[in-house]
Amino acid sequence: MLKWRTFLTFLTITLSIMGGVHWYLFARLVRDTGIPFPWSTGLGVALTGAVCSIPLSFIASRALDKNLARYFVVPVYLWLGFAFQTFFFFLAIDVFRSGLWLARTVFDMGPLFQDPAQGLLAWRVLASAGVGTTLLAAGFAIWWGLSRMVVKRIEIPLPNLPPELDGFTIAQLSDLHLDLIHGREWLASVVERTNALNPDLIAITGDLAEGSVARFAEEVEPLRALSAPQGT
Repeated sequence: MLKWRTFLTFLTITLSIMGGVHWYLFARLVRDTGIPFPWSTGLGVALTGAVCSIPLSFIASRALDKNLARYFVVPVYLWLGFAFQTFFFFLAIDVFRSGLWLARTVFDMGPLFQDPAQGLLAWRVLASAGVGTTLLAAGFAIWWGLSRMVVKRIEIPLPNLPPELDGFTIAQLSDLHLDLIHGREWLASVVERTNALNPDLIAITGDLAEGSVARFAEEVEPLRALSAPQGT
């Protein structure tokens, strides 16, 4: 009973937040740009479906085999990334617009556009530019996440360090997040690059996999190949 209550609470909060985000996107990108019927209705239904797909993706990621689940879950994750970037982009624009409106009101400057048609056209241009910007940002983020592997070198001075430990190196592997995209082959490339650094010690910290041991046991097998004189 407690599990179901916790799940329903989580589901209610998630749907409330995501419903609000998607309503805001509909208001700014569909309603305020004057997209006519039936396109506006179709986009509204699509956004509603996107909200409903979020809890379904949670269920699919746990109930289905990983190779099958990725076809349901990955598109939802990609959409969420785009939706949140777009949400905050237009939220920033609205904050700026509110400040501009307040300044023009205080100084009795009148509306920025005398003709409503001009205002509508300006918003359509701004909305198109905003969506285009967030699409480019999302595409760059996907490329970076799939292709880049960051190695950050940090030198830590310790005043009382014994001389024999001067230059001792630790390779820390953090936030690997094995999931439906990053799997065994990707982890093998991480292991290969880590070993190539020739560290004295290897430490694995935090967020190794997005799931249970049973689900990711085979995926983490490449970690056995990690090699350092002082161990892992």
